[in-house]
Amino acid sequence: MKPLDRTYGELIRLDPEDSGSAETLQRIPLGASAADGGVAEAFLQDLLFRFPETLPTAAIDAAYAGAVPVCRELSTPAGYVDALYVNPLGRLTLAEFKLWRNPQARREVIGQILDYAKELASWGYEDLQREVSKTLKRPGNVLYELVRERAPDEAAFIDRVTRHLKRGEFLLLIVGDGIREDVGDWGLSFVGFLEPSRSRIGCYLSCRKDMPHAVRVYGEIEASVEELRAEMGQDLTHWENSARRPRVGFRRSTKPTLLSEGEGSEDFREAVSWMQEHLNTLVSTLHPRLQRMLAARS
Repeated sequence: MKPLDRTYGELIRLDPEDSGSAETLQRIPLGASAADGGVAEAFLQDLLFRFPETLPTAAIDAAYAGAVPVCRELSTPAGYVDALYVNPLGRLTLAEFKLWRNPQARREVIGQILDYAKELASWGYEDLQREVSKTLKRPGNVLYELVRERAPDEAAFIDRVTRHLKRGEFLLLIVGDGIREDVGDWGLSFVGFLEPSRSRIGCYLSCRKDMPHAVRVYGEIEASVEELRAEMGQDLTHWENSARRPRVGFRRSTKPTLLSEGEGSEDFREAVSWMQEHLNTLVSTLHPRLQRMLAARS
């Protein structure tokens, strides 16, 4: 029998007090049911909510380090977020827990967590606090109370959370006991950008040229730009960047001094609002279409 191609070797349990007690742990097959030694989705969710330090948030983005668990099953108009975390910098992490054997652990979960993020981006601090309090059944500023020891300035914390909500800045995690090759690797991505050197702002859908299925799907989207303008607005366009990577989306010119004026300026707030609105339009319109197109190729 051909040996399995694995990224990691076997795990060995050692007892420092007894060097002869080394034991090679048995590998549980990916997708095994709870009865066969696998984990249940609820167990995974509970474990990683109680021990957030096991999530590699700092390795993904150092700004989200030190995440503190807030609540599970946070209610939004798009559904319930499996778990919400916040750190002392006011950075929010949303996590969805899906098992490899669960069919929903494929493409659907990506659209699901994007929908949650889109809803939170329309909230203010008061909206978030209200829903957290309802979920935890605790009155007061519960969100801040959870990080009070490490963030003594309540007003600054509220301002940071408010700013990240307004910008739609979140860390989105899909967590499971394994991941299929096609999950999260469509080769297609939504991006918002601000280019101070070129005085431009925008958002777009892009694809990886080294993934043939992504190139084909992107090509169909690009070919339907005229049709999509009827849904998304006449300013929808397509272009290539300096590295000849394709984009379909929105872009416009901004003041050269936009960043130097800072977040307090009316122009800056208007630019962020414009990007948020257009990125929401891009995701909400194209994502369902991409799901259908990719499912047809499965």
